[in-house]
Amino acid sequence: MLQQTRVATVLPRYARFFARYPTPARLAAASEDEVAREWEGLGYYRRARALRAAAARIARDGFPRTVEGLRALPGVGRYTAAAVAAIAFDRPEPPVDGNLERVLCRLDAVGDDPRVPAARARLEERLRAILAHGQPGALAQAFMDLGATVCTPRAPACGACPLARACRVRATGDAERYPRRRRRAARPTQDMVFLRIGAGDRVLLVRRGPGLLAGRWAMPGAARTGRRRAADVAAALLASLGIEGQVRACMARGVHEFTHRRWRWQAWDVEAREASAAAGRWFRKRELARVPLVAFHRPLLE
Repeated sequence: MLQQTRVATVLPRYARFFARYPTPARLAAASEDEVAREWEGLGYYRRARALRAAAARIARDGFPRTVEGLRALPGVGRYTAAAVAAIAFDRPEPPVDGNLERVLCRLDAVGDDPRVPAARARLEERLRAILAHGQPGALAQAFMDLGATVCTPRAPACGACPLARACRVRATGDAERYPRRRRRAARPTQDMVFLRIGAGDRVLLVRRGPGLLAGRWAMPGAARTGRRRAADVAAALLASLGIEGQVRACMARGVHEFTHRRWRWQAWDVEAREASAAAGRWFRKRELARVPLVAFHRPLLE
């Protein structure tokens, strides 16, 4: 849950999730939709599917205790495997997250972009050597906390740092310039039009396919390209669904951010003549609480 998500957001959700699924077997036995609904709002929904698949394998084969075994679990990558190996099993495996990356780059005045594979490999070997001195789990967590609370991205508290004497960057006063990252290209923006289609106490939803927000139920949507008016896109989308109805008005608009792109969206209200469609599924509004929805669609639907 903590991958790409703030601790403050995760804490209450973790407690609720763990209460509902206290063992791998319980999580594996839940349906994909149930797990997706519990995950709603945390983003990166493929993590929930991978977590459920990993739970099924663990329930069957037991919990792996090596990095290689951990990497074989669905959804577990290099960082997660190293973090579990170090913290759970006290192995000198280097879990280089953003906080550790910053501490190590400042400690050794690393001038390379740590996202470059060769530079990342050097940071991992440096941390591995540190963890090999003993208590890898405690040391790894101490470095993570140091980066989160002392060696912060802005205005680091260098005077309170236990590594101050060994830090090469502290003497220069340039801590905020590290890590040195190449500027990334701006995220592309895509204009989207969504339809809230209602018929009495029911609304029409579609299941999203592969790609962004895969597997979530959502309002039907389409991209707006060129100079097409949003109202024309809404009318064409409604016709493609095989629904007779009236596009009434734009009810809301906003921006939704993803890691590598952003949606600038509008939601249009549609009154259908009857609950029939060639695509999608009609849900009664009272059913929505159990449906794994695209998170920013929920308040518009409810």
